[in-house]
Amino acid sequence: MKYLKPALSFQEQADLLISRGLLADRDELISYLKQVNYYRVTGYLYPFKQSDDSEEFIAGTTLEMIQEYRNASAGSCANRDDDEMIHKSIGNIFFMVA
Repeated sequence: MKYLKPALSFQEQADLLISRGLLADRDELISYLKQVNYYRVTGYLYPFKQSDDSEEFIAGTTLEMIQEYRNASAGSCANRDDDEMIHKSIGNIFFMVA
């Protein structure tokens, strides 16, 4: 199978996310991408995009918001009884974006 997109370095991945409007310290974002993996992170970015067909983030979207959303989502898989905390957390994230 031939891939159409070239592989990006961690630095290029961070630059791409920042160019799309993510507010983040570049070095901190690179470190996060090394720990978590770009493709795993991108699954959590959809609620923060301007629209389904846009790659741009809603104004004010930060790395911390994405981390909080990812952590809340991971917690929901581990403990489905903690829905109230998850909904509050996600609500706080969207309140910060709006």
